[in-house]
Amino acid sequence: MYAIEYFGREVRFRSAGARLPIRSRQGAVSWLPWGLTRQENHVAFPHGAWLDLSVVESPDLYALMPRPVVIAARRFMLTGQDKVEHWFDVEEGQVMRGVLLTWHDEARVYVVAERATGMKGRIASRAPRSVTAPELRANVPKTATAAH
Repeated sequence: MYAIEYFGREVRFRSAGARLPIRSRQGAVSWLPWGLTRQENHVAFPHGAWLDLSVVESPDLYALMPRPVVIAARRFMLTGQDKVEHWFDVEEGQVMRGVLLTWHDEARVYVVAERATGMKGRIASRAPRSVTAPELRANVPKTATAAH
C-alpha cells in the first residue's frame, strides 16, 4: 500500500481514481492520475505507483515524454513486511519528486523511488526520492526535455 498526505487529505494508491497533487512552478496545485493499478490496462503506461530512478533516467521511457514534477505531499507512507503503516514527513526544504508520463492525450504521475536508507531502509527496500527544488531539473534525459 502506498499513500501520501497533502494538508490533511490522505490519498491511497489503490483507491479508485487516485490522484496526486502536483505543484507547478507558479505554485498552483493540480491533481493528476496516480500510476496504473493492476486492474487497469494500458498499452503504454507501466503498472504501479512508483518508478525507480534508474528507470526514469533510462531511454526506456522516452516514448512517454517523462517530465519531472513536484508532488505536493507533506508526508508519505511505507508499509513494511509486517503490513504496518509507517508515515514519514517530507523533510524541510525538500520536495517529493515525481515523473509525469504522457501518451497521446493521457497523463499519469508516478512517484520516483530510490533505495531506502536509515529508518526507511529498515521498513522498505525503496522510498520516495526527495530533492531540493533546483535539483529537480537535473537527472532528466536531455532528449526527454528537448521534446517539450
